[in-house]
Amino acid sequence: MSRHRHSLIVCLSALLLCFGTATTRAQALWEIGAKAGESFYLGDDNRTLFNDLALAVGVYGRYNWNARWASKVQIAYGKVSSPIDKHYLTGDVQMEFNFFPYGQMNTGLWSRFFTPYICVGVGLNSFDDSRDKMHYAFNVPFGIGVKCKVLRRINVGLEWTMHKMFTDKFDDKDNPYDYADKSTFANMDWFSMATLFVGIDLGTRGKFCR
Repeated sequence: MSRHRHSLIVCLSALLLCFGTATTRAQALWEIGAKAGESFYLGDDNRTLFNDLALAVGVYGRYNWNARWASKVQIAYGKVSSPIDKHYLTGDVQMEFNFFPYGQMNTGLWSRFFTPYICVGVGLNSFDDSRDKMHYAFNVPFGIGVKCKVLRRINVGLEWTMHKMFTDKFDDKDNPYDYADKSTFANMDWFSMATLFVGIDLGTRGKFCR
């Protein structure tokens, strides 16, 4: 009888330890949200950062692998103003790295509320030219940001990304300086977005003891 009682106590202790660990390390699994801000372009007609800003809006979904790593899918619409007047649509898949362990809900760590992060990924964007012909181009987005948990499941943040396109036609000028290699990486156009985002956490993941 005492042997069974001892085994029961051990099992209950193990379960309580697991429960305590799961509660301590609970973390939101998903996040969905929206963003809005400014957009600009770099290319043959503009060489200055944050010149001629125009509207950028989008929606995103983020999957939190753990407190440091996350994947993000987003769709955004942007506009670039003078010297060119252009609308574009982009879809991106990005990986994010948090500098602090962010979003572990039931810990005493101050860093669960705040972290800077970096992101990089791949994307596909569409835009029209001066003849209303639609073009498509792959791009490489990369950038920096900061996120803050203002409520238990509400996140806000700022993000700035640069998108290097694999085309020189965004500004309707294809290789105007007659580079010998038209595909040179330095000859491709860029667009950029600086946005404020607001997101809500969905679901919860818990860490279980082994």
